[in-house]
Amino acid sequence: MHRSPPKSTVDEIPRSALPAPNEIKSPAPTMVVAVWCDMVQRMDRAQLDRFTRATWRRFDAGDLEPLKWAILRRRRVLAMQLRP
Repeated sequence: MHRSPPKSTVDEIPRSALPAPNEIKSPAPTMVVAVWCDMVQRMDRAQLDRFTRATWRRFDAGDLEPLKWAILRRRRVLAMQLRP
């Protein structure tokens, strides 16, 4: 019986073989960004924080400019709700 060698893990791959973090980001389609801008208006602070981190980790920041401003507007609204 012939066994194949175990698969390597990310830790075993030489660092020079891994792409730089900024090289693996995908472009964000304009229509998707527009939908995200609408979704952001209904998120609470925790959802907004998770969504922001996950989105900026996966997509190119240059494509997310309208979303950035929608998130900043939503953060301002949430901050105003906390004021007495």
